[in-house]
This record gives sequence, structure tokens and C-alpha cells, in this order.
Amino acid sequence: MQTVRVFTVVAATMAAAVAAQAQEQDWQIDVVTTAGTNPEVRLDSQGRPHVAYMIEAFGGGVFHGLKDEAGDWVVDTVCEGYFYAPLDMTIDDDDRIHIAYHDHDNEDIVYAAGRQHDWSLEIVANPGHDGWDGRIAIDPAGDVHIVSIDPSQFGSSSGVEWAVRRNGVWAVEEIGSGRIPYEFGVALAVDDDGRLHVAYHDGERDLNMSGTGADLLYAVLEDGAWKIEAVHTDGDIGKFPSIALDSSGRPHITYLERTGEETATIRYAYDNGEEWIFDSIDALDDLELAFIGARRTTAVALDEDDNAHVAYSDRSVLRFARRMEQGWEIEDVTGPIESGQFLA
Repeated sequence: MQTVRVFTVVAATMAAAVAAQAQEQDWQIDVVTTAGTNPEVRLDSQGRPHVAYMIEAFGGGVFHGLKDEAGDWVVDTVCEGYFYAPLDMTIDDDDRIHIAYHDHDNEDIVYAAGRQHDWSLEIVANPGHDGWDGRIAIDPAGDVHIVSIDPSQFGSSSGVEWAVRRNGVWAVEEIGSGRIPYEFGVALAVDDDGRLHVAYHDGERDLNMSGTGADLLYAVLEDGAWKIEAVHTDGDIGKFPSIALDSSGRPHITYLERTGEETATIRYAYDNGEEWIFDSIDALDDLELAFIGARRTTAVALDEDDNAHVAYSDRSVLRFARRMEQGWEIEDVTGPIESGQFLA
């Protein structure tokens, strides 16, 4: 008998826009659905929140929710089927929604685009069991990019793969990570010049406190070639990365340093133009890693002054941190909601 994992999907949005103020903000918590997992939230040009999520089960699906003028969440079905792993969503300048997810039936990436109740689907086919932990972005030319894992659990040695849609045609190539598993995430950002920036963890699932193969890696696409460097290599580090680019196009990355079976430190690294600068944000002590645990635990965004704003979580708490001159200002957004683990 299959076990269906049911989570409550919540949307936590700031009452005020993300800014660098030091004063405490008010959080509004909405329940979007009581049967969903792997949520993502984005704002459109009108400031309306959109949520995408999935039900990971036979007969499950991918769903989209939009908060209407009355303040109610209206949910529609993007696609029905057997899907797995975190999805991702972005919204373009015309408020068209773009979603990437893994189709477990066909073992490929699916790209969904459209608006509420009006979706078109494209399968991004490539040899292997593609599309795990995918992230999606649109460059200034309007080309769609998806970075995801072709995992070692299914025999692949490809690791991180990049799919690009130009003139309606998809092409897929390896980034050069080598053999790695799914579950620990990959991060993607595109700068104003159309360059792609990717962060990922190259280790295995087991706790690895020393040695090779448990590092945070960063890859950038320049002049048609991927350049890869190890950012942080001390301990089991780099799981669940999130990446944002500052006003100079330099990467800022949040990620997990795993310190024990259920403990970890949320870390922050940024490129100051000469070297990587590292900082510790906070400690977590109720962490459960994949499969039924964490699949994504950090999310970073930068404000207009390039200050970092970070959401992160374990089974007990969802927190929000702001990087201030005097250090990190941290507040709890909410505590446990039923079962499962928050996905930032």
C-alpha cells in the first residue's frame, strides 16, 4: 500500500514589502490547502501572491492558487498525475506563470506555462530520470531555463543538468557536477546580462563531517561554458542552497551546514568581488532530512540596498532573518503546523 504524505500548505506574506527597516513586521498566515507539499510562492506585478504546490501520490497533481480580491484562495489544477520532488515557479513581466516539476511517470521534466485555469504543458525529454529538485528562471531575452538533478539513485552520472527553451525548442546539457543524488537541492539565478548562476551540494545523503564530496559548489555560465568552483568545503556543507544576485550581479547563497542527525547551522556566503565572505545565521535542532523530511530549507532574497533577507525552517519553526549592520535580526514566523517540515 502506498503512503500518501499530506501537509498543510501555508502562505506567509509580509504586511509590508521586504525592506531594510529594523522594526518588527507583522506576518499574515493563510491556509491555502490541507493536502499539498513542496509549495512555492511568488508575487505578480499587482502584488498578488501566487502559490504552486503538488500532491505526491498516484492520482496526485500540480496545483496553483491565487488570492482573489475578497481575500480567498482560489485553487486550480495545472496537471494530474504521479509527480515527485520540489517544483518551482516564476512569473514574467506579463504576469504569465511558469512552473517546472518532475514527472515521475515519464521520468522527465515538465514545463507548464499560462494563467489560472489556462495551462499549456511541455515535456522536456532527455535520457535518464530527469527533473528532480528543479529551479526555473527567465532571462532578459525571454528564454526559459530549468536547472535540475538527474540523480545517482537511478544510475545516472550526469548530476546537475541545464535545460533551455529558445524559440520554442528545448536543449539539455550537463553542467559538469558528476554523479550526485537528488534531495539536497539546486539553486538558480539569472543576471541582467543573461548569465546563469547555479549553486548545489555535491555530497551523498549520509552525514559526512569531513573529507571530499560534501561541499557547496557554485557554477556560472560564461561565454558558453560552465565554470565551477568550490565555495565551502569544511564539513557536511551546502545542502539546500538558495541563491540571489546583488546589484553588481554577484552571488549571495544561503545553505545548510549539517552538524548532527537533527542539528544544523544556516550559513550565508557572498562574493564581494575578490573573495567569498562567510557568516552563520542561526542554529536548528529539529531537522529531518529527506526523504519525508526537508527538501528545501533556506530561501534568500536581496532588497534594493543588497541586504539579505532569509527564510529557513525545521520541523518546529519557520524563521525570517534580516542582515543588519549589527548582525542578523531574527524573528519567528510560525511554529509547527500539523505534521511535516516547512519548506522555505
